[in-house]
Amino acid sequence: MTIVILSRFSPQVLSVLRSCRDKGIQAVFLWVSSESESVPFSSSLFFLHRFPENLMFKDQGIKTLVSILDRYKDVGLFTINERAAAWLVSNESTLGPGTKLMLNKKETIEKVLSKKQQADAARKAGLSILNTYYLTHDKKTLDAIVPEDYPLCIRPSGPGSVRPPFKVEVVHDREALEKFMVSRILSSPGIIAQPFLNLPNLLVHGSRKFDGQPIGLQGFLVESKFEGLALSIRPIILSKNFLDRCARFTAIMGIYGAFHFDFLYDQENTVNWFLEINARLGGTTAKAYSLGYDEPGYLLQSYGYDINITDRVKKRTSSGKLALLKYLIHTLEKKITLLDYPADETRLKRILKTIQGLAFYRDDIFSLRDIRGTIWFYRAMVREKLTALKSQLSRRH
Repeated sequence: MTIVILSRFSPQVLSVLRSCRDKGIQAVFLWVSSESESVPFSSSLFFLHRFPENLMFKDQGIKTLVSILDRYKDVGLFTINERAAAWLVSNESTLGPGTKLMLNKKETIEKVLSKKQQADAARKAGLSILNTYYLTHDKKTLDAIVPEDYPLCIRPSGPGSVRPPFKVEVVHDREALEKFMVSRILSSPGIIAQPFLNLPNLLVHGSRKFDGQPIGLQGFLVESKFEGLALSIRPIILSKNFLDRCARFTAIMGIYGAFHFDFLYDQENTVNWFLEINARLGGTTAKAYSLGYDEPGYLLQSYGYDINITDRVKKRTSSGKLALLKYLIHTLEKKITLLDYPADETRLKRILKTIQGLAFYRDDIFSLRDIRGTIWFYRAMVREKLTALKSQLSRRH
């Protein structure tokens, strides 16, 4: 089988390409991009086709995709974007019998995109969940909030449920919440709200085979967060009972293939508070891969690939050097917020830890076996940051 991934170029795509190269598997990258973007380079990149981004989600895009896939035999196709996954699944019959989708069913994708359905499944699976509120412009939804649950961490309950969109915010009281709600247009159920806890996150990566067997369940502690995302992670041992509950959750939701859970890690009270699951490769895939956790390999195993994976997860910390540099700049400029865990550290301690990380943490992109890919990726990221900075400065003037 030929593995084909349809996506923009990203750290997780690079991890897939590197994993396939190491196993001698032919991987084809359908690169979603604009005409102005420069072609990516990597020692792991052997077969690349540019897929115009303006064809995504259109009939012409499916026709273009079929014309490319016809060049290969026994194709296993997947993507790392939920909307793109739903698009491919909806057009599965058009792709032809030679193409096998390594994706969840459409109804599963829709379930996973609903924070409410996730929360319901978490309770059924026996996972711990914080007091959860689903907010709309109906005043009654705000009245239901227990005062002791402030400050609240609020997030969109699903894709497109809030405009203008946002990722995550912390509101300290009813007045701040009402002010935020007025600034947004909501579609049901709108916003999900839970008590804000100044705790590290816990990730559980894994995959599920079509016979229902969970494989590769591995915990990672998020040692630091920046702008609401994992800045650095390290492996952690978790109890079998807890991992069994995670596996039960994936069975309830009907998830197959790679996934990663996100919890709040409350070590003092010995409880892991469920936040969400992503049924795809995600933002920490490359960090986990740099520590020896072969998530792309487990994905292939889930869909019938007979490959060997040697568990060799390193007891180290992984991060991204550019993200650490940005975090350091924000620290120096006193721009750290409550979403940047740990929020209660002194500025000096945060600076020293970041410098230590720059020197000793594993990088999620760097690879001695793929220097070309490393250089190209960082050049592209720096170019993107500079372009964004120029645009920001021009708007100010």
